[in-house]
Amino acid sequence: MLTRTDFFYYRGGIYIPRGPVKGGHVITITGYDDIHQCWEIKNTGGDDWGEEGYIRVSYDADTPEHPFFWPFYGGTGIMYIDGVYGNFMPDVPKIQIESPEIYHTYLFGRELPTIFKKLPIQQAAPRIIGGTIVETQAANTNKVEFYLDDKLMHVDEEPPFEWELDVSFGLHTIETVAYNENNISKDVRDIFVLL
Repeated sequence: MLTRTDFFYYRGGIYIPRGPVKGGHVITITGYDDIHQCWEIKNTGGDDWGEEGYIRVSYDADTPEHPFFWPFYGGTGIMYIDGVYGNFMPDVPKIQIESPEIYHTYLFGRELPTIFKKLPIQQAAPRIIGGTIVETQAANTNKVEFYLDDKLMHVDEEPPFEWELDVSFGLHTIETVAYNENNISKDVRDIFVLL
């Protein structure tokens, strides 16, 4: 999905995205509610976010003026649906960023519980001090490209598909693109680099 600032501060109710796009984010559609005209979606932010880890998104959230779904997989943007990674076609590659993990801090590659929780940044974004390794879980994959803020940084053609991350201070977006002979799949994660 395309994220906006108001998404990160969601606490409850039917969400209709507004404001400028801040990046991309992976969600899991777990159901729908025709009475309230909304999708029931599980976020990766944990039980403390939103409605115990869930958000209800209006059926009208995806409009030409305010698109909600990321423009891949035929425009649906759906990557995960209740535990199914990638597309539903059996021959597509599967990719998931396993590390850096949300709600964790990485101190020179060592994983710790999240610190600096009061920073005015995305609460779930991993905090990174001194670099770390981007690790993925991939299947049916021949090659993985690693992007940082939409710029290709590394290509790995052998499992385990990973990349040594060393970037400057600030909020960044990591995108992994997995390839096989016929298709591609993606995963996206925002990170915050402190040092």
